[in-house]
Amino acid sequence: MKLLNYVRDVKNFLEHCRLSLKNFIEWFFRTLNRRTHLRIAFRKIRDETTEHIDYMSSALKKIVLPLSLCYLCAGFFFGNNVIDSLFLGILIFVYSHFLPDLLSPFRIKNRKARSKDASWFKKYALLFLAPLFIFLLWGDGIPVLRTTEHFHNARSLGVYSVFLLLLGLIFYGNVPLSLGRILEVFSLAIFGSIGYLTHLKVDRIL
Repeated sequence: MKLLNYVRDVKNFLEHCRLSLKNFIEWFFRTLNRRTHLRIAFRKIRDETTEHIDYMSSALKKIVLPLSLCYLCAGFFFGNNVIDSLFLGILIFVYSHFLPDLLSPFRIKNRKARSKDASWFKKYALLFLAPLFIFLLWGDGIPVLRTTEHFHNARSLGVYSVFLLLLGLIFYGNVPLSLGRILEVFSLAIFGSIGYLTHLKVDRIL
């Protein structure tokens, strides 16, 4: 009986976390919509948020959780404490799942403005440093970049994965590299790519 109560409490806690995340994401995009004058209907924001949260929750249960258990076991086998990198990896998964939509305020939708499109370097600076540019928007700063790129494609997924791999090398690439450290180096790219890919799956891009 105590075990059943414990399982029920865990389920209730996870459901509460899911609803809290859904409400936060919905509030964030509604506020971003108002501040950047995107004119996206609130109903569309609510429906898309619900769809993405549901798909992300399913991916967490079916993909990320089993992968996390394997990652912990592999880390233990190689003699590395990988709990910190696992936690960061899960955060990167959640962040990456919503990343393509975070960049919507910087898109040029008018075809006549294509001549003003940013260089490839600036485009991917937007992708890599999205929180910085969102912060500029939030603080009434002037967005310095505009692009026709929508980042909902396999190319952006690949470039973003390489970027996360380089971050992994910076965070965990201590010399000499043990097998456990190599595992941690690739962890951010793996979890982040899964998150980005699930977003593309929801939008039926891939």
